[in-house]
Amino acid sequence: MNRFEVAIRPEGVNESFYIHPAITSSQIEQLIAFTQSETDPVKLGRDGQRFMSREQYEEWSKKGRTIYTLTDNIDAEGRLKGIFWAGEKELPDRADYSESLDPNFYRHTYAFRLYDSARGKGISHSVLSTCIDEYVSKLSLPVGFWLETSGANEVAIHMDEKQGFRVVSGKNDQGLVTLVREYAMPLKI
Repeated sequence: MNRFEVAIRPEGVNESFYIHPAITSSQIEQLIAFTQSETDPVKLGRDGQRFMSREQYEEWSKKGRTIYTLTDNIDAEGRLKGIFWAGEKELPDRADYSESLDPNFYRHTYAFRLYDSARGKGISHSVLSTCIDEYVSKLSLPVGFWLETSGANEVAIHMDEKQGFRVVSGKNDQGLVTLVREYAMPLKI
């Protein structure tokens, strides 16, 4: 079976969310609308450079990222409630890493956002774990992941640490910290 879809149901909430392995044209428009309406620069991050317009999205999509969407419907055409993407990207060259990092090993990164009614439901960990596990299951292991996030975004750092990532840098001149994690054994999906 080529399809990957998972239902996520928050405890105590009469609502389900569904993870799908792609993004539809209407969901791209919803993604752009969410990005344009975001007023918190920490939450916006670099999405303002990726998703403020259809042209920016199309340019970003040429990077070949694997995309998973979170919707409110088992049908892949449901309303966009979140997005996860992962792919290969060069580890940033920084002098302040707290350990030696091989850029040939740490060559994958991801990003994750929740929107609208999916926020505040306590589903971030489940959605993120499911998407990472599915993405990693298609890679040759061992492999390393790296992330950059705002050092001021304590919620994101805590969530990434719950996923097994560790902070390996201080803040750079843009206020970003780097986190890394290794995947060495096959994951159970």
